Amino acid sequence: MKSTPFLLVFTALVFASLACSMTGSETEAPAADEIATQVAATVAAQLTAAANDTQTAEVPAPMASPTPLPVLRLFYNDSNGNLWSWSESSGAQQLTFSGGVVDLAAAPDGSRVAYVKSSDLLNHSLWVINSDGSSERQLVSIDEFAAMKTDPIMQGLAPDFLAWTPDGSSLAFTTTPKYEGPGYTIQDDLWFVNADSGEKRHILAPGVGGAFYFSPDGSKMALIKPDRISIANTDGSDLRQVFTYTPVITYSEYAYRAEPIWAPDSSSLWVAIPPEDPLSPGQPTTLWRIPIDGSSAARLGSINVNFLTPVALSTDQTRILYISDGAVFGDNITEVHIANADGSGDSIFFTGVASSPLTWSPDGMHFTFVSGGAHNTQIGQMGGGYANLSDTGMAAEVHWLNHSAYLFLNRTAAGWEIRRAAIGSPSSALVYPPGDPSTYYLFYDFAN
Repeated sequence: MKSTPFLLVFTALVFASLACSMTGSETEAPAADEIATQVAATVAAQLTAAANDTQTAEVPAPMASPTPLPVLRLFYNDSNGNLWSWSESSGAQQLTFSGGVVDLAAAPDGSRVAYVKSSDLLNHSLWVINSDGSSERQLVSIDEFAAMKTDPIMQGLAPDFLAWTPDGSSLAFTTTPKYEGPGYTIQDDLWFVNADSGEKRHILAPGVGGAFYFSPDGSKMALIKPDRISIANTDGSDLRQVFTYTPVITYSEYAYRAEPIWAPDSSSLWVAIPPEDPLSPGQPTTLWRIPIDGSSAARLGSINVNFLTPVALSTDQTRILYISDGAVFGDNITEVHIANADGSGDSIFFTGVASSPLTWSPDGMHFTFVSGGAHNTQIGQMGGGYANLSDTGMAAEVHWLNHSAYLFLNRTAAGWEIRRAAIGSPSSALVYPPGDPSTYYLFYDFAN
């Protein structure tokens, strides 16, 4: 799922403040062969000297026979709000020239990309364009979004939860009202618009839908509200509630929504539900398995999670990665834990200043967490230690391409970079999006 424009702005502010603490001086970059030599030595040294680690540190081993990197297509923005694409064969290509791009979503096959435009963050429109820059077309206009408003005091309306349907034919989205002042709400509706014909379908009315998660087989979707989880067919039919939970206090303007994960066979959902008051010491997060056939949900176990930090479930759904408070509540020392998917077999992997995001490699052998700051992403391995994920000093927005390769963002004084790396190997920059990195936050999507 794509980030909402609201969340993108919030993330940009947080990231910018953290980035300001980074050194402003630049050192001369070493040659490629020097980097390769330094990586092996530096990573090993980091692991053997890793402070606060509760186990013997071992370098995440390079893959003996790395899986060939998949064909990759990237889509990203620049400081002028224009949209770009990149591929191995064609390199970087600017797709739009009128600015205003505030969100994007790559089609599953990478043949096209949908994007949201806004000049004032109040009025929005939805567009699609082919990956080669051809056939740009508007799918939903500002006036059409305005017609979806449910209250005349709304200044505008924007797509919020945005994703391609599993078959890649349409864009699915919920809407969020826009006001002159602060505030964030979701209308809990659901719309589909065909990317070829532009045909719009109102799948679920406001208050009936919610944040949506398509099943792996594409036949169903989970719909999430702040107090319940429902299941429906992908066309919106056969809507039924399968789980309820107590609304979670967020101490902010947004309402917490559970983030369920589908079983690979699309038969059930796994979900972690925080306590009603996440700041209340000792209140556990509960782990659940929710069948979609109408049978009762099963409580699997519970864990103690740091304030509203997401719990990461491995791809094979056997293990979880999560962050808990340290031994002294409120002292800013946290712990990275690994446990079975039901919370059993819990062990502490790291103690220090840890935070999300948390990710698993597709094979479940490696994982990432953040230590000491939003740009200091670490990579750990099952049964081993951890090291800096990148050889550039920072890594943000990490996305795995396969069990060993991944993408990440790097920020330098000269600009943003989207880089690719494999475990135990130096990274390489794929693109250098134009624009002063202090003036905007780069977001990207990809297909492979």
